[in-house]
Amino acid sequence: MYEHLNPDLLTPGVLDAPAIEAFSRGACGALALAIHRSTNWPIVAITDHHNVFEDGKAGGGSALHWVVQRPDGLLIDVNGAHLINDLIEAYDGDADDGIAAAGISTEADIVEWYINNQDEPIPIDIADTFVDAVLRNAK
Repeated sequence: MYEHLNPDLLTPGVLDAPAIEAFSRGACGALALAIHRSTNWPIVAITDHHNVFEDGKAGGGSALHWVVQRPDGLLIDVNGAHLINDLIEAYDGDADDGIAAAGISTEADIVEWYINNQDEPIPIDIADTFVDAVLRNAK
């Protein structure tokens, strides 16, 4: 496990440097799932462009970053609210072929990737404690 993905480093509900590091690099799926369950906003995967289909849905499996989409269209993560193109551009360099894309995803995709394959390094119940602070920060 990566050192920054240690739940003992987090103070529940406090958006400090360890929380931002954890939910930016590895535990973004936990936070996206927690926000989705709280708001019912769609889950969006920032992923390789070839993993987003013509209908705008992301294929299953891993993502470069998980976020939720607020009703106004902005994407929300631990760092606030983002224009979709800005977030895609930020992940282009991490994409397999240098081109990232955003696609609508599902709880099942996050569960498969984050819980089943990554062994849930930051538990979802801890991510739940950060939802209010992230939403306040995303204004």
